[in-house]
Amino acid sequence: MGRFALAAAVLVLVLAAPAAAAIYVCHPDPAGTRVLHLRGDVLGYRVQGATATIAVRSGDACATVTWSGTATSRRAACTNLQQPYAAPHGVRVVRPPAGVDRPDRLAVASTGRSWPLPVRVRPNTLQVAGDLAGYEALGGHGFWVTRLGDGKTTFVAPVKSGRPVLDADGAFYVDNVYKSAAPNRPVVKFVPTAALQSELVRVGAPVHTGGAIRAFSMDGNTIALVVAGRCDRVVFWNVPWRSVMQVSQQAGVTCAGLGASRHISQIALGGARAQWVTMQQGKPVVVAADDIGCQEWVVGRLPSGSHVLIAGDGTTLAFTTAGRISHVLGSYRTAGLYEASGVQALAADGTLTAVLAHGLVTIHAAQTRELTLPAAGAQSVALRGSTVVTTTASGRLDVYRAARLVHSWPLPSGARPRVDLRYGIAVVTTRNGVYAIDTTNGRSALVASTPATPRAQISPLGVGYVYSLAGRGTAALVPMAAVEAAVGR
Repeated sequence: MGRFALAAAVLVLVLAAPAAAAIYVCHPDPAGTRVLHLRGDVLGYRVQGATATIAVRSGDACATVTWSGTATSRRAACTNLQQPYAAPHGVRVVRPPAGVDRPDRLAVASTGRSWPLPVRVRPNTLQVAGDLAGYEALGGHGFWVTRLGDGKTTFVAPVKSGRPVLDADGAFYVDNVYKSAAPNRPVVKFVPTAALQSELVRVGAPVHTGGAIRAFSMDGNTIALVVAGRCDRVVFWNVPWRSVMQVSQQAGVTCAGLGASRHISQIALGGARAQWVTMQQGKPVVVAADDIGCQEWVVGRLPSGSHVLIAGDGTTLAFTTAGRISHVLGSYRTAGLYEASGVQALAADGTLTAVLAHGLVTIHAAQTRELTLPAAGAQSVALRGSTVVTTTASGRLDVYRAARLVHSWPLPSGARPRVDLRYGIAVVTTRNGVYAIDTTNGRSALVASTPATPRAQISPLGVGYVYSLAGRGTAALVPMAAVEAAVGR
């Protein structure tokens, strides 16, 4: 099955059960988007207003296509076209110093504000048109647009074949949504400015589910939800792309396996892949899947009564087995990493994993032990690069850097034994609140109040949190700019 037969399936934002009743649609284009299908290879293009001039080669022939709205014209001669980028006067991308865990920022000279960005910006791709800035992300993650007035950001689309163009009329690009599409069948799109503004309004609107949210995980731009039902479902919410998609399968091992409990107790997201814990014939099973394929993979089977912990970040999906930490390879095979017994908590950051056991936090890079920290009384752990944080039974947030305890800050009253960390900001929850804590000065702030007990994590987007009430769930986001403002940055 092609990539977006499943992966781009978008559920309406109110996720109703059962899954079979959901309506599946590929990532929808913003209202008013113009689409042109071509044959050949796009060699270059220029855009002026809502009119694009595109050089297309097909075999030995080359032509220039002029496209304005629904009308096209073609000249047999092929013109060498390359869109120059206008200098983004008064707006620039500010990069953090090497090795410093901080986001790229968009600095706006006219207001003196700078906004944290959810991705690393590809150099020399910044464009500004009116109150919008467009740029490409490093690592092939497509074209993004940020509003200069409030820092709100939307993902426009995966792109290829030249640089996307943003001007006063809108955004023009060669689309790369359908990864399995024939390379000589390019699709170019034009999204009007009004449509971009409408999409920015929608970004981050809470998702409401028809069942309770049993578990959740956040990584990068995506929040993974386990939605309760006759058979629990795994759903990915891609926040800046404004889409919700189901990843688990009715015919998969979670719902249809021999002796399947049809319930999921934990989930951990790492990039486009997730792993979750379910039960089969009374024994824990670790299942993994992604937002591209159409298959659930059993990656771990454990004896009855086993205590399983899972963690994910980037390319890493790690889980506890009997006396070991294992990880999920790209082929959905597994490999043992290192021995670990009595594991109380497990965390991941890139290729690093952290284990809390027997009053110690041990950090590994793949199979190599990097360092061990004494952490008496610790109940949970999170790490980011050389920084490790733990929450303790005595109500403290302990902060370690380079294997040394550098701070110990008081936690909010009633803080739960879970913690996450990004950009030097730790996130914890209480019975009815989500708190952010600046690990450099201990300043804490309530960033969200909830009518039921929440769970929360932090990523470059901000703080994602979930709660359930009366058998229905809510997933929401506090943008990173609001989190920074709350802790006084």
